Amino acid sequence: MRLTNYRLDRDVGLLLVTTALVILAIYFPQIRAAILTESGTTYDGRGSVVSLDEKTKKITLKHEEIKGLMPPMTMEFSFRSGEILTNVRTGDKVLFTLTPQGTDFIIEKIEKEKP
Repeated sequence: MRLTNYRLDRDVGLLLVTTALVILAIYFPQIRAAILTESGTTYDGRGSVVSLDEKTKKITLKHEEIKGLMPPMTMEFSFRSGEILTNVRTGDKVLFTLTPQGTDFIIEKIEKEKP
């Protein structure tokens, strides 16, 4: 059996394009995260502390644009150790450094911004 005269109709073509776009939308964040993680790049940011949770090792920051990474937003970040939070409290304006790790971002360093 040969398909020599087979032609894609409009509906089948639209289905193929839509499927490809959905697959890209699902996997793009993981691909981008893998590229960022492998780059070894760190990013510096400035923002204010919205909340801290030392038990789950999460900090929520309302930050300005992080050049080359993301626009201004309020976002939760992970940190490895509560020791980096010395003298940092909710409401403080802070300077921080973060590193991509998988699909997460880890705060490596954070300090109160000097007035």
